[in-house]
Formats: sequence, C-alpha cells, structure tokens
Amino acid sequence: MGMFRLVVREHERIPVVTERQAGERALLTHEVAVLLRACEDAHITPFVVGHRNVKFNQHCGVIQARGISVEILPKVADCDDFDRGLLLQMLGCAMGFDIARLDAGHLRLQDHTVLQVLLWWFCEELSTQCHAGLLREYVNHSDELPVIRGRWRVDLDLRRGYRDPTRLACEFDELVTDNRYNRALKAALRSARRLAAGSPPLLRQVNLLLAWFGEVGDQKLTAADIDKLPRNRLVARYGPALDMAAWLLGQRAPDLHHGGQSGFAILFNMNQLFQSCLGSVLDGCLPPGYQLRQERPRYFLSLDHAGHRRFQMKPDFCIMHQGRVVAIIDAKWKRLTPASTTGTWGIQQGDMYQLHAYAAAYECPRVALWYPAHGETDDDAQRPTFRFLTAGRDPAAATVAVDWIGLFEDLRGRHWVRAMHAGVSASLQRIGIAA
Repeated sequence: MGMFRLVVREHERIPVVTERQAGERALLTHEVAVLLRACEDAHITPFVVGHRNVKFNQHCGVIQARGISVEILPKVADCDDFDRGLLLQMLGCAMGFDIARLDAGHLRLQDHTVLQVLLWWFCEELSTQCHAGLLREYVNHSDELPVIRGRWRVDLDLRRGYRDPTRLACEFDELVTDNRYNRALKAALRSARRLAAGSPPLLRQVNLLLAWFGEVGDQKLTAADIDKLPRNRLVARYGPALDMAAWLLGQRAPDLHHGGQSGFAILFNMNQLFQSCLGSVLDGCLPPGYQLRQERPRYFLSLDHAGHRRFQMKPDFCIMHQGRVVAIIDAKWKRLTPASTTGTWGIQQGDMYQLHAYAAAYECPRVALWYPAHGETDDDAQRPTFRFLTAGRDPAAATVAVDWIGLFEDLRGRHWVRAMHAGVSASLQRIGIAA
C-alpha cells in the first residue's frame, strides 16, 4: 500500500473519517494521532482536533509519518507550485540562502513537496562546497612514532618504561577532513537518504554526496550539536549547509523537528518567518545613519509595589537614529480586510493596544503595522492611518500607519528579492524614513 499524500492550506479544515473514499481529502482517525506524534517532541501542534475535523494553524511545511504525508502551504494563490515557491523564497530570504537555486529546472515546484525541494536545495549547496574542497580542520592526535612529530611526551615514555624503545610518544595536530563539521554534514546526509527514499533521482544525488564523505567518520548528532559548532571566517562558506543540516537532524520549534521512528516534520511558523523575512530585507533598506534593532531595545511597561520593573516589551522592529527610537514596526501574518464594515480594516483590537503601549513607553510617535499583501489590497490604494486619542476625544501625537508588503509577485530568485527591497523601501518612505 502506497503513501497517502494530502496538500492543505494554513487554517483549512479537513474532515476526519473512519473510512476514506478514493480521491477524498480527509484524514483517518489513526492518521491524526500519528501526525501529532511526529510533531510532539518539537512541541508543535500543527492543527486543532475538533468534532470530526481538524483545523490547521499558522504552521506550514511537511509532516511525514507512517503511510501518510501532509504538506501545509500558505493560503495565498491556491496554486500549489506558486504557494510552495513563496514559502521557500521567504525561507531563503530569512536565512540568507542563495534563493537563485530555486530557479533550477530540476526543482519543479509543481511536482515536488516542500520537503523534497529542501532536500534538493541542501544537496545543491553541499555539492557546491564539495567541489570547492571539503573543509579541513586541525585535529589533535596522540601516537607512538619512530620519529618525533609535534610534541614529544617524555613523561608518557618514562611512564611506559622499556616496552618499545624504538617508538616515541608524540602529540601532534593533523589537518584532516574527518572533523566535527564534516561529521555533522554526513549525519544530515544519512537523514536525507531516509527521507529521499521515494525519489530515485534525489536518492542518487544524496548517495553521490555521501561518497565525498567516505573518509569522514559516522556520528550520531542532533541540531543542538550543530548549534554548538564554532562559526568563524574559516567555516563561513559552510554556513548555509550547516543550517540546513541542523534542520534535517532535528531543530526545535518553530522551524523543524526530526521525529525519529514516529515520523518527520518540517514546520515553519509563518508569523515568525514573515518577521524574519522582513528583518532580512529591512536591514538593507535603511538610509545611512539609521540602525535596525530586532526585538530590541526591550523596555518594561511598569513598576510593581517594590519598584521592580515588570511586563517586558519587545517590538518586532525598532529603527534607531542618533541613539533614539524613531519608528516601531510590528509584522503581522494576517489578512487585512479593506471592505470591513466597521472601518477597522480587520485589524485586531489587541494589536492596536500593543502599538499604543509601544508608542507611549518608547516615546515614539511613528508606529506601524505591516501585513502581507493579498488580492484585496490594492497597491495603489491609500494606506489607512489611525490617530490615537487622549481622553477619548483629543488626538494624540502618535499615529499608527498600516501598510502591506507585496510578497506574492510572480517572480523567482533575485528578482523576487529586488521586488521585496523596493516594496519595503516604499513602506519606509511612507512613515518618513527615506534615503
């Protein structure tokens, strides 16, 4: 019996049945439990179980368990390859990866799942590094040699007596490929080989790469082990490959988790991914003299009776100029509703409370809410603004500027990134920050 594959959208409801008909988009009761078990170690619950249905949340990606694979895509165009490409481009932009690789013909976004494309992406990146030469690192060795190499350990020779006077105890450094970085990449390749079992071309590519690591030892590693690896200029070129390896070896929420025998889940929290993507672009759009601080500075909202500061705040983005916060931006992966009969554009009241607290606590009159654009947001339309009131009637100094960012242009690779830069720069100009 083959694997049942299901493609859903974030926030979509899928029925749960005891028996699935041919072509029916539904989950069996036992499959729901299997999918949840694949995600439990990462403390991610990708959907809420209701009465005879499940409702997916804001996590997108792939869950693969015994006999079932569920791909969760952003709800944008309801076109699988477009939405899949958007998710991957946001990921590449947020992580600083070379998203030009998404243009490669063999990736075929309409035919491959997010997981398969990420495996191809990892293989492409690793292949580039292999052809540039495997990273070599000095590793300390101890051995008994006929001639002195490195440091002669006289103390060890005296301690062992006259067992073999022709050999000397030495400690020396050797430049080898069998080092901690290559062992991490090899462990990720072994994980990739299990996940690529359903795709012969992908499996071939993984096996070819494993041949490059023939002299590298096998070691069981986790994402936490990779996180501890020192990063410096000597290993900088390995950065993207190591980040991808951490995903494949099991990263904690919100991004990725390898569930061992119970399954595999690679899930991205779209709220955090949208924020990270904007942060990556924002950093390159600010004019000279301005600095971006992500989730900083962190002020407190109040003092308690003992004088201790309480209720720490961390805005998504603070823009600094001459040591002062001159603008605060919060990113929201939600849909604006311009046709809202209440005139609020569908903005949640709690979000406005949050921006009001930021404006007051940071003494910053320019605060903004940025949303993703969608079909109902006209790029030529006037962006709404909301002026805070004092005593319910007098306009205050602070104004909330609402804007939307066009993530969804039908572009690929660097063209998509350039369009993002142009859109973010225009949004900055609308809140008074221009080159």
